[in-house]
Amino acid sequence: MQFSRFLFALICSLLLASCGGGSSSTISSPDTRTLSGQVLVPNGMLSSLDKPSVSDRLLNVLLPTAVADLTGISSAPNGTTVELVRLNVTASVDPGSVLATTTTNSSGRYSFNLSNLSGATPDITLAVRLGNAPLRSIVTGSVIDITPESELIFQRIVTAVTGSSALTDFTIEEVEALVSGLRRATTANSGTVSGLDIASTIAAIDTILMGNADLINFVTDAAATGQVLQGPGNSNYVPLTQGAVYTYQGNSSISGAYANTTTISGTQSVDAVSTTRFVSTNLLNEGADTSFVASNLTGVFDYSVVESGVGSEPLSLILFPNIANESVVSDDTLTVDVRTFRFTFSSFSLLPTLTVQGVTYNNVIQTRGLSVGINSSDREVEDLFFAPTVGLIRRFNVSTLNNVTETITEDLTTVTGL
Repeated sequence: MQFSRFLFALICSLLLASCGGGSSSTISSPDTRTLSGQVLVPNGMLSSLDKPSVSDRLLNVLLPTAVADLTGISSAPNGTTVELVRLNVTASVDPGSVLATTTTNSSGRYSFNLSNLSGATPDITLAVRLGNAPLRSIVTGSVIDITPESELIFQRIVTAVTGSSALTDFTIEEVEALVSGLRRATTANSGTVSGLDIASTIAAIDTILMGNADLINFVTDAAATGQVLQGPGNSNYVPLTQGAVYTYQGNSSISGAYANTTTISGTQSVDAVSTTRFVSTNLLNEGADTSFVASNLTGVFDYSVVESGVGSEPLSLILFPNIANESVVSDDTLTVDVRTFRFTFSSFSLLPTLTVQGVTYNNVIQTRGLSVGINSSDREVEDLFFAPTVGLIRRFNVSTLNNVTETITEDLTTVTGL
């Protein structure tokens, strides 16, 4: 199911390695002894925070180190106070619950060394906040940004636990899905955010949140006891049902018609992540292949590049909620021999209907993976179409390798075992 199938053909031809099903490669895991992130604040707050030195301001002009994802939002200035705090069941901070204090650098970044802080690991009761402004974020991992979006989600959680609910009704996975989903939604609507101050910025972002039914419904679901099983807007777009068999009719602009069968068969740990194996007989007419797919509340990801050692980060297949016209360039690069590629994930408006091989599917998600050679003319564009409760129903792939371009379409004909 991976996007960059032709990269694996390169592995076979250049490295003489076996494609799919090999031993798992591992990469360095984030240092759990360190908590770090970036603080992004409304421009109108800058004057009320500690101002950076003249040399820091000049350096930021000459060598900008951060690009805010919203209009009117900037990195916090050097010396802004950040506190690590313990929350009670109402999401407030009791006296004496400040565990540690640090300050940001000129890029708005902060860091805590957790080695001497017992129990300071990602947890729903652990948060970071600005010491002199109402911006907060729950610690759901080792890299946590403090942003207007994280503050709005924090406020929503406070409202939800006022009464019979408790903070522990939320899980860190649910909060991570809410914050990441909202940040993606606001980035797509960046022109609506003013950034004059916290109140006006939060109000603008709240309008975006209220306009996204998937996120609003997820807030309600997350407030209930227990963890939500599907991410916001995920109607089981990629079933991971063991034994399910998908048959595809393929057509290549070079070699003509062919068939491919993909079976969900077994699981495998890749970089300490449990993945599901998608075993194909003739993926993109290139022969046998095994993909490694994992799903969580934030999306569905292909770990094949991690398993093979080509890349250190998984490739996005779907991100939840689906945001129309979104484009995300990966920080990671994919390297095979001396060829290096950059990967970009894109999404489109939900397709109300799509007919494939005579069958009409509703509410189809279309995403695109683009792999572009950094030091070569090789490139691949692959559009994937997912139907609720079914999975991948169409794959459209255009690749150029060694100046030869091939267009391939694979359409689902039958699926059994779901």
